[in-house]
Amino acid sequence: MTGDGVDKQIAFFTGTSTLDSEATGFAWDYTNNKLGIGDDTPEGIVDIDGAATGQALLQLRETGDQNIITATASSTTVFNLTRNGLIEAADLTLGLNDTTATIATYDTNEDLTLDPNGTGDIYFHGGSYSINDSGQATFATDETINGIDISSGAVSDVVDLAMVLGAGNDITIDAAATDNTGTTGIINLDLDATSSQQAINLDIETITDAGIDTLIGLDILATQTSTDDDIIYGIRVQNLAGLADSGAEYGIYQAGTSWDYGWQDWLTLERNTAYTRQVHPGTMDSTSKTTHFLIQV
Repeated sequence: MTGDGVDKQIAFFTGTSTLDSEATGFAWDYTNNKLGIGDDTPEGIVDIDGAATGQALLQLRETGDQNIITATASSTTVFNLTRNGLIEAADLTLGLNDTTATIATYDTNEDLTLDPNGTGDIYFHGGSYSINDSGQATFATDETINGIDISSGAVSDVVDLAMVLGAGNDITIDAAATDNTGTTGIINLDLDATSSQQAINLDIETITDAGIDTLIGLDILATQTSTDDDIIYGIRVQNLAGLADSGAEYGIYQAGTSWDYGWQDWLTLERNTAYTRQVHPGTMDSTSKTTHFLIQV
């Protein structure tokens, strides 16, 4: 095909028994069945090389009702670009040419949805996971962390749960009452003991820093902001193991010997007024190891 007799003709193919490309930038490799557009030595079956100022290198326009691109391998479809812009692929791998990969939405305030078909699962595999957002994470069904059920209902089958905090870190539970009708605890622990156990075990440890540190095992601060006559107990002990039997029940039991004072300064009884009954150490006889108490009324 030479186009003889045509104005501005270009000889695309010449030859007698074979097709030889003679047009620069448009090559047909008849030996290997390869087509080059903008490339005289095509490497792929179709090889496109060049630039179109202000335009995409390749433009495909589907005017019917079918996919724009369908790719198959061994008669199996592995990729579709639908006419609605959906990408359907057997698998998707990101971050081919760098160390990071991003999945983002284009439109403003657009939702991103991961939706397995049917009962399919979503798996994450990585060394660490970070959620950097000030929003909320909402789960509609049961959740499990390392085999532990943390669903919105009762937590069950907890074998062992360890939470390790670094220096300066803390755990905050902010349970604000919505009204004044609550009668049960906000945080409840129900322990059915089968051996010597503690419902709550506080273990604080001093450090050697050449300073005088103040460590508090349990610090209770209750603030009165209302004008009604509320009754507030810092600590209330009730119903210790039900009726007394052969065992012994103690409201407060101070054990061990590694402490200096059972009560700091004094033990106050009844109302905190000018007539408060107080029990506080008077004198201590280091020889007889006897402490004398002064009861002030």
